[in-house]
Amino acid sequence: MNSVLDNQLRSYEEFASRAARADTMDCRAVEDLIDVGLALFSAAKRGVERWQQRVERREQPFRMEDARGFETIYHAIGRAFEPIRDACRQMRRLGQVVAGADRFAEADDELRGLMGLSLDRLMVAEEQVGRGQTRPLGEIRDELRRRIRG
Repeated sequence: MNSVLDNQLRSYEEFASRAARADTMDCRAVEDLIDVGLALFSAAKRGVERWQQRVERREQPFRMEDARGFETIYHAIGRAFEPIRDACRQMRRLGQVVAGADRFAEADDELRGLMGLSLDRLMVAEEQVGRGQTRPLGEIRDELRRRIRG
């Protein structure tokens, strides 16, 4: 995978974990962790976009190993975000304002959404689409309405 991003991410994850175990974490340390975390997440997303574009343009073949590598990166960022999320909540309870907390919360939500996608299920869905095993959106909507109404 991308050794520069991997190395930065390992360091970031380690520091965020150590900082979370500290008795106290000051606002500035949390803000610094937010800034670096957002930059790493942005770099990871750009890496995925570049990879997807190269695959779409057939400049390189799709390899599950590459997709799993990006999945691993997202999960590492997610692990590093946990203590920062907790620190932001704690500081908010104490009445402190953490610069960048709103941007961090948005990125954290996006990241958790990405991590909630199963790569295996996406691959199965793509195969089904390729075989023409799809249903019109209106049919799915109607079925969901029937399920909701009982």
